[in-house]
Amino acid sequence: MEIIKADCGCDVQADELITHDGETYCEDCYHENYSSCSKCGEVIHNDVTYYSEQLDDSFCRSCYDNLHTDCCICNTSILTENSSIYNDDVYCEACYNENIGYCEDCQDACENNELNEDGLCESCADQQSGKTIKKHDYKPEPVFYNKDKNDKLYMGIELETECPCDEIDSIAEKVQGLSDKFYIKEDGSLSNGFEIVTHPASLQYHKEFFGWDKITAILKTEGCKSYNTDSCGIHIHVNKNFFSDTEKVKLGIFVNIQKTRIEKIAQRSNEQWSKFKEVKIKGITENTASRYEALNWQNNKTIEFRMFKGTIKTTTIYNYMEFVSAVSNFIKSISAPQLVKINEGWRLFELYLNDNKKIYASLIKYLINKNLMEVKTDVHSDNKTK
Repeated sequence: MEIIKADCGCDVQADELITHDGETYCEDCYHENYSSCSKCGEVIHNDVTYYSEQLDDSFCRSCYDNLHTDCCICNTSILTENSSIYNDDVYCEACYNENIGYCEDCQDACENNELNEDGLCESCADQQSGKTIKKHDYKPEPVFYNKDKNDKLYMGIELETECPCDEIDSIAEKVQGLSDKFYIKEDGSLSNGFEIVTHPASLQYHKEFFGWDKITAILKTEGCKSYNTDSCGIHIHVNKNFFSDTEKVKLGIFVNIQKTRIEKIAQRSNEQWSKFKEVKIKGITENTASRYEALNWQNNKTIEFRMFKGTIKTTTIYNYMEFVSAVSNFIKSISAPQLVKINEGWRLFELYLNDNKKIYASLIKYLINKNLMEVKTDVHSDNKTK
C-alpha cells in the first residue's frame, strides 16, 4: 500500500488519508484539529468550537448562539429555553426570581422595586387609593350601556383635554363626581391634561343618558381646552364583533377612500396621530406597526376611529358619534365595488343618512354646514339605498 506524506507531517496510507479544505491529514491529526457541530453537523476547527456546559457538547457559533443567551443581570450563559423574559430583557432563573415579582391584584409581572409594601403595582395602588386620574395603562372591565337591545353597535369615547396649570386634579375630581360610567386617565401626548374614557354605550344611550352636557359644562367652566390645542383628539372605539370580515374590509375602504371629506368632518388633517391608508383591498384591515392611523385595527375587540379633532362642545361630540354610527351601519348595505367609486360611494352615504334622518339629524345639519351634504332632506323612500 502506498505511503503518502500528509500535510499534517505524518506518513499515512493512501486509503486512510483525510482531506479537509484542500489539506490532508492522518486520522489522529484531523480529529485533533476538527470536530462536527452537534446540532447542524458542520465541520469546524476546534479553535472556534463553542462548548456548552449545560448540554455537555460542542457547537458551531451560530448553533451555540441559537441555543444560548446571556442573563441581563449576572451575564451568565444560559439555555434560551430555560430563560425568562421581562420587558424584552433576558434573565436566568435565579436573577428573575430575585428581581421580578407579580402584583397581588392584577397579577402582572413587574420589577420588585415597583411593587409597594402591599405587593401592588403602581396602577393598582393608584386605583385602590382612590386617585382620580389613573395611570395610562389603567383598564377596568367594561360595562355595557344600552336602552335598545336591537342596537348592537357600542361606542367607547376617549376625550382628551388640556387643563389650566395646578388645577388638573381638582378638575378631574369634579368631572369624575358626575358618574361612574367613565374614568379618567393620564395621556402621554398631553402637556397638562387627561383623557376621559367612557364605558361602551349605544348612540342613543350616549345622547340621552350619559350626561355629556354636564361633562363639557365643567370643562368649559374650569377653562379646559380641547379644540384649540395641537395635542387633543377624540377617539371612538366600536366593537369588532359588530362587523363581518367582509364588512371590516368595506369599512376600511370607505373611510380611507373618503379621506378628503372625512378630514373636513374630523376638523383636522393629522399624519402623526391618525394617518389615512392608501386604499388597497388586500391588507386594508391588517394590523400595522403603528396604531396611529385613521382606523386602528390593533385592539383585540375594538376598531378605533382616531381622526377627530378634540372638542368640548357637546353637539360636535354627538356629530362625531353619529358619523361613526352611520358609517358602521351604512357599509353593511353596500357592496365594495360601489364604495371604491369616491363620489358614488358618498352619494349613497347621503341617501342612507336621509333615509335615517331621525337618528342622524344633527349629523345631517353638520354636513350641510360644511358643504358635504347635497341630498335634500325630503328625499322620498323610493331612493333608499339598496
